[in-house]
Amino acid sequence: MPAARLGFGKDIWAVTPSGLTASLKWLYVTYFMYQVAEALCQLSICAFYLRIMTDPKTRVAVWVLIGLVTCFGIGNTFAMIFNCTPIPFFWDGWRGELTGTCIDIRLFGFIRGGIEIALDLTILTLPLPMLYHLQMSMRKKVQIMSMFCVGFVITVVSCLRIHGLIQFGQTTNATCMCPVLFSFRTR
Repeated sequence: MPAARLGFGKDIWAVTPSGLTASLKWLYVTYFMYQVAEALCQLSICAFYLRIMTDPKTRVAVWVLIGLVTCFGIGNTFAMIFNCTPIPFFWDGWRGELTGTCIDIRLFGFIRGGIEIALDLTILTLPLPMLYHLQMSMRKKVQIMSMFCVGFVITVVSCLRIHGLIQFGQTTNATCMCPVLFSFRTR
């Protein structure tokens, strides 16, 4: 709510200079907090798997996945915290009064998105063989497996996000609600 009042969702030319700086500070915080929340969500699913899975090989796979998710989450968080040097360049660099550099956030988004999709697919498919081998009717197996597969919607959204990054990179004003980014049909 505060970020929306400061300028989130508005064309950059309609935001006051102080509002733009404050808005970018909020964006900075949300970037790395999103990374932390995403990793913790994946870790909670892995912890759940450790509680329900009894096969030693599968449990080792879950522990390896926990290690990967933890390392990836920490790496993402630090990459977002230190994506600009000096850090205030993230929200003050637009003024031209401060010199600094930032990582190529578009390339970072592609790489991060690809790894995230791979981790999501691994986390989502890990319990399916175990569920398939449960001793119950095929109908119940399919119902239980479909509940676990609801998470694939998140993976589809991640793929759409990467597609959005491609379109985002083709605009000269990323804050503009222009037809290149949004093509809604009204009738």
